[in-house]
Amino acid sequence: MNRRNGRIRIEVSVPETPSEVSWRALLAALERADRFGIGGGKDGLTAWAVIWRTPPHSEPGERRSR
Repeated sequence: MNRRNGRIRIEVSVPETPSEVSWRALLAALERADRFGIGGGKDGLTAWAVIWRTPPHSEPGERRSR
């Protein structure tokens, strides 16, 4: 878990062969987050979620008004 800039980011390793119950529980938890994803690498799958403690000032790629 990582807290910074008004957000909390959580990462978990996904088992190589999760049960259907575990997979559904993971997806249910991810859908409650403000942003989420699942990525793969040489070490297997990692699921991540970001929850904003305060609303972000702008979306990625948007320019902030000055």
